[in-house]
This record gives sequence, structure tokens and C-alpha cells, in this order.
Amino acid sequence: MKHHYLQRVGIGLGLMGLLWATWDFLPKPAVFQASQAISHHDLGFETQADYQRYEALAKSLRCIVCQNQNLWESNTQAAVSLKTILKSQIQEGRSDAELRRWMTTQYGDFISYDPPKTGLSRLLWLGPVMLLGFSFVVVRRKVRWSGFSGV
Repeated sequence: MKHHYLQRVGIGLGLMGLLWATWDFLPKPAVFQASQAISHHDLGFETQADYQRYEALAKSLRCIVCQNQNLWESNTQAAVSLKTILKSQIQEGRSDAELRRWMTTQYGDFISYDPPKTGLSRLLWLGPVMLLGFSFVVVRRKVRWSGFSGV
């Protein structure tokens, strides 16, 4: 009896894995493709170039609520407000650099997926590598001093 239950669970897990592996290749309903069907006129942009700037900026900025999703994909109230601000600022003729500077002034470097390279951020990235190298040196010296021959 227990064997049949495990067999059914295994088949179910196998089917779930197959669905997960093929999800990108299956045709998607219109709900999943809505963001691709929007034109620059639908959002009130005069030119396609302004719309593309808006899209690129929204994809390069992090949602301040979700934090693991960009503004373009997020539908939280905060993201919608920020996208509205981006849209109005682009329509007023602000440059991408001005918009990024304003966003980081308001919300900090975390809002950008490409934050500026500072001494602290470099230390955060190099720290684990330096710790691993230091650990390797300590272990190697300890092995040498203990006389371990590897047998």
C-alpha cells in the first residue's frame, strides 16, 4: 500500500518537473504577454524613443517595495507612482542621468541594479574572496606544521 502511494507521488513530482522544464516553450495566454503589446502611444509618449528610454530606466531600477523585482515588472503602488514620475520627467525633457541621480538621492544606491562602484562596495565584493584566500593559507600552514603527510 505504501509503495503505491510513493509511486503516485513520484509520478506527480515527475509531471511537475516536466511542466517546470517546458514552461518557457509553452504558448502563454495574453495576460503574460500584456507588457509586450503596449505601444508608446498607449502610455502617452510622443515618440518611440521616449518610450524606449522609459522602459530601459524602469527595467534598470529596483522596486522599493519588492526589492527583487524591477519597476517595469512591479505593480505595487510605489512602483506605479515611480513609473508615473519617470514618465512625466521624461516628457519634460530630463536626461537619464538626471533621473538616475534624482532616484538615488531619494531612495539611495540600492534602487539601482548598477550602483556606483565605491570603496565599500568593492570591499563587500572582494571580502569573501580575500577571506577564502586567507583561510586557505591558514589551513595550508597548519597542515605543514602538523606534519600531515596525506596518508
